[in-house]
Amino acid sequence: MKCSVCGKESFIRGEYRMEGGTAPALQCTCCGALNLDEAAAETALDRSSVRMAAAARAAVVESESSVRAAIDADDVEDETTKQ
Repeated sequence: MKCSVCGKESFIRGEYRMEGGTAPALQCTCCGALNLDEAAAETALDRSSVRMAAAARAAVVESESSVRAAIDADDVEDETTKQ
């Protein structure tokens, strides 16, 4: 497995914290990024926590993308209105 941020392959066990609890994660020893992967899980409950954390992270990223797109569209509309 490679780090999703820097591409290195060296990890230590870490913990991803979210509003609903925590999930085991693999922390990159190079950049410190927390990589959510079921390989970090030791139990079925841990695997479930990893899946929940990954889904929550994806939802936040999607929400941020939607907000950015709306802001960009509003900026374009403002520019065309000024002309």
